[in-house]
Amino acid sequence: MSPSLRAPSLLSRVAALNLIASLSVSIFVVGAILVRSPRISAQDDAQDTSSALEAAIEGEAESPVEPGASTIYDEIRLKDGSLVIGEIVSMAGGNLEVKTAFAVNETVTIQWSAIDSIRTARAHAFRLADGSSLRGRVLRTENGSLVIAGESVEGTMAVPLAAVQDVNPPETKDVTLTGNLSLGVQIADGNTQTKGASFVGEIVARSERQRLTLRGAWNYAEDSVSGVTARNTLGTIKYDFFLTERVFLFASALFEEDRFQDLNLRTALAAGPGYQFVKRGDFEDRWLSGLEIYGEVGIAYFNEDFRMGADNRYVSARWSLKADLPLNDRLSLFHFHEGYPGLEDLEDLYILTQQGIRLTIWEGFLATLQVNWRWDNTPSPGFERSDTLYLVTLGYQFEI
Repeated sequence: MSPSLRAPSLLSRVAALNLIASLSVSIFVVGAILVRSPRISAQDDAQDTSSALEAAIEGEAESPVEPGASTIYDEIRLKDGSLVIGEIVSMAGGNLEVKTAFAVNETVTIQWSAIDSIRTARAHAFRLADGSSLRGRVLRTENGSLVIAGESVEGTMAVPLAAVQDVNPPETKDVTLTGNLSLGVQIADGNTQTKGASFVGEIVARSERQRLTLRGAWNYAEDSVSGVTARNTLGTIKYDFFLTERVFLFASALFEEDRFQDLNLRTALAAGPGYQFVKRGDFEDRWLSGLEIYGEVGIAYFNEDFRMGADNRYVSARWSLKADLPLNDRLSLFHFHEGYPGLEDLEDLYILTQQGIRLTIWEGFLATLQVNWRWDNTPSPGFERSDTLYLVTLGYQFEI
């Protein structure tokens, strides 16, 4: 073959090799770019997310999303400017519990008084200081008030932050029934045969706005020498309607019979206002957390129908005070008294008191040491003004 033909052939081979090399380099570069690009994008997204979270935690960002966009978290702005993002769990006793967005299964506690504004992603239940309740989503906070819209609100409603007492309070029964029933027995045999029995009980039905209280006592005793030595019965019924969480109106009736006070029937019908000074849970201290105290004042019609003496009836005032203090799971103190001072004659005065100690023996079974005292300043002629009864009983207490 001639040299002139071999030269072009050599040049063609060199050109082909150059073309192949160029194509290989191009494919490698394009592949590297395609592989590298998603990694760069993912890193950038992670850095952006981390920066946004850090800014939200430090209070440098108003919201993790743009205004108007949906969010899955509640936002709590504090008065010091910091922002907490997460899910509101509950608020009670002035402390708000929040499950934060940046810590799994952990909550932070925020003083309600330290909060400047709130915005929520979902509806929450709110209980206000006046006893009312509502459920809705907090759209924003304006001039110290939560603007709430939702399930129990028509349109929107502004609620001052200071008026909120609880957020997402635990569900309560429509009606709670509590009470205790106790019985005491006395039997003696020998030269003098005696027997006696005593019963005391109290049942309270309570709903959010209403309370019904039934209280009763019965005592009987006899011996082989004197015959019947004690027989008396007492029953009261009282209805309370709560205007607010603390203030209520009451109407009550008392009925009492005592043969040894020459009393066929004592009746007192009363009505007036009352106030719940302390309710269970007001104090965090373990010794006082179960304390309950309420008092009442009012006007009453008082009538005493005596067996032999002249009947006595008059218009009176009425006051009462009830206190219960559980010291621990087993021991509790109780006190109740009510008085009826006459408004027509200052000599007319009747006072009834019950106080004692209850000790839980096992489950709901209890032993009670109780002292009942009564004072009738104008008794039937020939009868004592004061009566005291000491009781040791066994019984059962319940809550349904």
